[in-house]
Amino acid sequence: DDAAAAVAAALEATELLMVSDVAAVLAPDASGTKAPLASLDEEEARALVASGVAAGGMAAKLGAALGALGAGVPRVRIGDVSAIAD
Repeated sequence: DDAAAAVAAALEATELLMVSDVAAVLAPDASGTKAPLASLDEEEARALVASGVAAGGMAAKLGAALGALGAGVPRVRIGDVSAIAD
């Protein structure tokens, strides 16, 4: 994930797609059920990691995504292989 973010930044990519084994970043909805997030900002991503909601591989992906954004990549998407067609 970190390598992909570094390559995207070095190539001045306009977008980085990080492929995962889940369809999207998941977070609890109002009922407490984990639901996919359509979007989130940097502050929300940091909060998901800090709270432990995003853990393991997703925490690593979010950290790499934040690194890519900080290095100038304007957009990062995280999703499963179906996201490639979007």
